[in-house]
Amino acid sequence: MTKDITLEKSRYHEKYICNHKLWKNPLFVGLESNIFDYEDYKYIYSQHYLFVKNFTRYIGGLVASCQDDYLRTLIAEKLWIAGGKSNPEDRLSNKYKYFLIDSFGIKDPDLLDFRIHTKYIVEQYLLVTQHEEPYYSLAFLSLGTESILLRLSSTMLSREKLNPFYLHSGLLNLNLSNELFLSSRFGTTRKMKTIAAIDRSLELWDEYFKYLYFDLNHQRTPKAN
Repeated sequence: MTKDITLEKSRYHEKYICNHKLWKNPLFVGLESNIFDYEDYKYIYSQHYLFVKNFTRYIGGLVASCQDDYLRTLIAEKLWIAGGKSNPEDRLSNKYKYFLIDSFGIKDPDLLDFRIHTKYIVEQYLLVTQHEEPYYSLAFLSLGTESILLRLSSTMLSREKLNPFYLHSGLLNLNLSNELFLSSRFGTTRKMKTIAAIDRSLELWDEYFKYLYFDLNHQRTPKAN
C-alpha cells in the first residue's frame, strides 16, 4: 500500500506540480540565477513572516472542519508540533522570528509592514482551511504548499543557517498527504478536487511571487530628482 501511495504521489508531482508555470516565475528564475543581494533576501524572508505567523491557524481551521476522527488526530499532531510541542518558545513562528532578528537585524519582526499581496495570500489560506472540504484543504496545504517551500529551501539560504523554508516544508511533510491516496477513499471526485486544490495553491504563490519580484525591481529603480 505504501509503495502504491508513493508512486501515486510521484505521478501527481510530475504531472500537476513539476510542470506548473509557477517554476518559470521571474522570482524563482532570479533565485536560481543568484541575482538577488542581501537586502533582497531580507525583504523576501520578512514578507514571508506573516504566512508563518498564521500557520497554526491554517492547521487549526483544518482540524475544526474535519469530521474524520482519525484524520483530525493526525492533523492535530501537526498543530502540536508547529506550536513547539510542550514548549511554546520552540514554535515555528518564534524560530522564524529569531531567524529574522539574528540574520537580518530586524529589531521587532512583529512591527514589519506587510504588503497587500502578502496579506492576501494569508487570507486565502485561512479561507480555504476554514471553509473548504477537509480533503480539498489537505491537498491545498500539503501537496500544494510543500513543493514550493522545498524549492525555496534549496534556492535560498543554507539549511545550516536555520533556513525557515526548510523547517516549514519539513513540518508539512508528515505524510498527511498519504491520506489523499488511500484507494478506499480516493475516487474520481476526490481526485478532481485534489488537482483543483493543488492548482489553486500554486496559482496563488505564482501571483504572490510576481508581486514580490515587482517590489524588488521597484526598490532598485532610481528615483527621479
